[in-house]
Amino acid sequence: LETTNAQLVNTETNIIIRKFTVGAFLFSFSFFFIFIQSVPFIARLTLASAWHFWISFIVVHLFIVVLAFSLKKRKIFK
Repeated sequence: LETTNAQLVNTETNIIIRKFTVGAFLFSFSFFFIFIQSVPFIARLTLASAWHFWISFIVVHLFIVVLAFSLKKRKIFK
């Protein structure tokens, strides 16, 4: 089976687009964490003290890392 240059470029482009999309999705969780601080009920919990903020910050980013590893395990991106 022969593959043309156009097919190879198309495959590489799809891989790049997939990696960018997954990366942007994971990166958006950080912005969502910042945005959610504007909700008064959540702000009272996370901004009650510096410890509350950093604990919730770490939990959110650990979730992002776990999600990234699970996506990598499913071979959604390499």
